Amino acid sequence: MYSVERKYRNSINWVCSKNSNSVLRCPARCVTNRESVNGIKLSHRRHNHPADSFKPHKRCRKRHGNRNSK
Repeated sequence: MYSVERKYRNSINWVCSKNSNSVLRCPARCVTNRESVNGIKLSHRRHNHPADSFKPHKRCRKRHGNRNSK
Protein backbone atom coordinates (compact mmCIF):
# COMPACT_ATOMS: atom_id res chain seq x y z
CA MET A 1 0.00 0.00 0.00
CA TYR A 2 1.23 3.46 -0.85
CA SER A 3 0.27 6.95 0.27
CA VAL A 4 0.86 10.31 -1.43
CA GLU A 5 4.10 12.07 -0.55
CA ARG A 6 3.98 15.00 -3.01
CA LYS A 7 1.80 16.13 -5.90
CA TYR A 8 3.15 17.95 -8.94
CA ARG A 9 1.42 19.22 -12.08
CA ASN A 10 1.99 16.04 -14.12
CA SER A 11 3.07 13.47 -11.53
CA ILE A 12 2.52 12.19 -8.00
CA ASN A 13 5.24 10.78 -5.73
CA TRP A 14 4.13 7.87 -3.52
CA VAL A 15 5.77 6.27 -0.45
CA CYS A 16 5.08 2.96 1.20
CA SER A 17 2.38 3.35 3.85
CA LYS A 18 4.70 1.74 6.39
CA ASN A 19 6.81 4.89 6.41
CA SER A 20 5.84 6.56 9.70
CA ASN A 21 8.26 4.71 12.00
CA SER A 22 11.72 6.23 11.47
CA VAL A 23 13.51 3.07 12.74
CA LEU A 24 11.64 0.65 10.46
CA ARG A 25 10.96 3.09 7.60
CA CYS A 26 10.29 1.31 4.32
CA PRO A 27 12.38 2.66 1.40
CA ALA A 28 9.91 1.62 -1.36
CA ARG A 29 8.70 4.46 -3.61
CA CYS A 30 6.89 4.94 -6.90
CA VAL A 31 5.86 7.79 -9.22
CA THR A 32 2.71 8.03 -11.31
CA ASN A 33 2.84 10.22 -14.39
CA ARG A 34 -0.25 11.26 -16.38
CA GLU A 35 1.70 11.88 -19.58
CA SER A 36 3.83 8.72 -19.50
CA VAL A 37 3.02 5.65 -21.60
CA ASN A 38 3.89 3.33 -18.68
CA GLY A 39 1.97 5.33 -16.06
CA ILE A 40 3.79 3.97 -12.97
CA LYS A 41 7.54 3.99 -12.32
CA LEU A 42 8.71 1.86 -9.37
CA SER A 43 11.90 2.67 -7.49
CA HIS A 44 14.72 0.13 -7.33
CA ARG A 45 14.41 0.01 -3.55
CA ARG A 46 12.30 -2.91 -2.32
CA HIS A 47 9.97 -3.16 0.66
CA ASN A 48 11.71 -4.15 3.91
CA HIS A 49 8.67 -5.97 5.36
CA PRO A 50 6.36 -8.83 4.34
CA ALA A 51 3.14 -8.00 2.50
CA ASP A 52 0.97 -9.38 5.33
CA SER A 53 2.32 -6.88 7.89
CA PHE A 54 -0.46 -4.42 7.06
CA LYS A 55 -3.68 -4.51 9.04
CA PRO A 56 -6.73 -2.77 7.58
CA HIS A 57 -8.18 0.07 9.63
CA LYS A 58 -11.18 -0.80 11.73
CA ARG A 59 -14.27 1.11 10.70
CA CYS A 60 -15.89 3.26 13.32
CA ARG A 61 -19.23 1.82 14.29
CA LYS A 62 -22.11 4.21 14.75
CA ARG A 63 -23.87 3.82 18.05
CA HIS A 64 -27.61 3.66 17.82
CA GLY A 65 -29.80 5.17 20.47
CA ASN A 66 -30.23 8.53 22.09
CA ARG A 67 -27.09 9.81 23.83
CA ASN A 68 -28.93 12.60 25.61
CA SER A 69 -31.53 10.40 27.29
CA LYS A 70 -31.64 10.36 31.10
